[in-house]
Amino acid sequence: MPLVRKSPFRKLLDVEREFSKMLDQSWNSVPTFADVSSVDMYTEDGKLITKVALPDFKKNEIEVTAMSEGLEISAEHKEKEGKEAANRRYLLRESSRSYWRCLSLPPEANTGDVKCALKAGKLTITMPMEEQKKTKPIKIE
Repeated sequence: MPLVRKSPFRKLLDVEREFSKMLDQSWNSVPTFADVSSVDMYTEDGKLITKVALPDFKKNEIEVTAMSEGLEISAEHKEKEGKEAANRRYLLRESSRSYWRCLSLPPEANTGDVKCALKAGKLTITMPMEEQKKTKPIKIE
């Protein structure tokens, strides 16, 4: 009867291979919200206007913070749906989505007077633009 050499690490390699395969499959099926949300920033009539697509988010789930160096937008949406009878839960569906983005602002943006509005899943952030200081040439004597 021939002897078969067994490696003690063979099972570990099989486990690693299966674990890697499992991770590859699970990440492919997870939708990313970053791919869905769009941001549009432009100037119009002396104002900086930023539009962010935040579908399914409510006004109280969104937080906007304006700083001199940028604009921070964060949102978190949680849903819980279930049927319960006689202290038994038959169906429970929970979902959670979050969004975070930090946008750089031009130096002329006045973060002291920022207005936000949410309409049909579109967050509109408006802030005035200060006049850019003109440069003055200095003569050398």
